[in-house]
Amino acid sequence: MKKRSDETNHEVDEIYNISNMLKSEGKTDGERRQFELLMKYLLFLEISLGKIITALFILIGLVLGKILSGLL
Repeated sequence: MKKRSDETNHEVDEIYNISNMLKSEGKTDGERRQFELLMKYLLFLEISLGKIITALFILIGLVLGKILSGLL
């Protein structure tokens, strides 16, 4: 299984590749920089939501385990 940091590095590389493509299409530096910034924020949001979801599943598992152990 791939590490998350490897996936993140790949995604950042893709952002820069798309930025270079936009440069070759004649987009201004401001437009490209805005694209890069937006994509980095979305990547950070994706990573953060993944961590939050993982923590919530762990908490739900603990609560369900506590409830089931009390019933047995």
